[in-house]
Amino acid sequence: MQELVEATQTSQANVSKHLKVMWQAGILSRRSEGTSAYYRVEDKMIFELCNQVCDCLASRLEQQARNFRVLNSRN
Repeated sequence: MQELVEATQTSQANVSKHLKVMWQAGILSRRSEGTSAYYRVEDKMIFELCNQVCDCLASRLEQQARNFRVLNSRN
């Protein structure tokens, strides 16, 4: 979990909450070893879904940037 905390620059409580939600939704599986918990993506299609969402957001941001440049050039 510490790797996710560092990568996302958020709190351990926040990461833990999101992992629990994804585990309860069946997106992740969970394995406990002592005091540690290990999570794994259950359905590899989630990666395709993430890619599609990222592509959509990137396209939207690019369009907004173009719109901003057009509006800014008029001033």
